[in-house]
Amino acid sequence: MSVFTHTNPNCPVAPLETIGLFGFAWTSLGPPHVHWIAPMFFSALVGIANYAIYMGTIDYMIAAYGPVSKPFLAFFPTLPSWPDTYVRY
Repeated sequence: MSVFTHTNPNCPVAPLETIGLFGFAWTSLGPPHVHWIAPMFFSALVGIANYAIYMGTIDYMIAAYGPVSKPFLAFFPTLPSWPDTYVRY
């Protein structure tokens, strides 16, 4: 069975990243009559898209590499925190 025989259900959610980033930029420093909930809505879209992309990456790793992917999958959640390790406040 090929890895690419099924479609990841998270893929249609990925364009929300771009929509959320542009929408947040447009509404965060816009005219004074923009309601406060508009940037929050677009930041929620960015969060949903980031989660979907993250889960799609993990699904691909499992499907492509099978049992060999276990060490990487155990290490994968620590990758976003690496920059925080080296930043001194």
